[in-house]
Amino acid sequence: MPLLTHPLTPWPLLAGLLLPMTGHALAPIAVQSYSGPDGPYGFYGYDDQTYSGSRAGGLLSGGTGDLTDGVVGGSVGSGYWNWSPYVMWDGVSPVLTLDLGTEHLVQSVQTSLIAYPSAAVYIPTEARLRFSTNGVDYGPEIVRTFSAAERALGNDATPTYELLSSGAASGRYLQLTLVSAGRWTGLSEVTLLGSAAAVPEPTPLALLAAGLSLLAWRRRRPAG
Repeated sequence: MPLLTHPLTPWPLLAGLLLPMTGHALAPIAVQSYSGPDGPYGFYGYDDQTYSGSRAGGLLSGGTGDLTDGVVGGSVGSGYWNWSPYVMWDGVSPVLTLDLGTEHLVQSVQTSLIAYPSAAVYIPTEARLRFSTNGVDYGPEIVRTFSAAERALGNDATPTYELLSSGAASGRYLQLTLVSAGRWTGLSEVTLLGSAAAVPEPTPLALLAAGLSLLAWRRRRPAG
């Protein structure tokens, strides 16, 4: 899958962003905050119970919580009180925006979900990813369609699905949309792996070109 870029991104800058890929090991990326719709409050822990930011109007903003705490939800059995590791949405395709703090090269995006068909909890039909450097201008969508086999799971299945199957994407902000299968969607964790998009050091050729440009400018400058 090709690297996503904004249409106005110059190719030299793109080439520079690719350089760290060869010198940095794949590592977890700490999400600084995320925003999006909360689950319904008061329904057996279906909401984001550990969220540290604002919950005004049923919307999460400015904090982190269940979706990035490193706790991957497991079996819920028959007890509804066990759903608390998951954030649940009924008939809603949640759009979550994750702020990574600085620009990163993201090489892996994983979602930990739950399927419980007898309780009308299903795997989404699709996951859509978009990346942005400024939180306003987003690149094209990466669409991950879940196959019939991936979605045909029995009660209490807790799969973790990779959404970024190949290549890498660059950005500070990641917008994740989970397309509802019609009823409940349960998500316990979003895991990102990659590396910081460091500014590349000037190459010797670039330094030489800069030096020649400065020398030419000094020669053209009028004598004082």
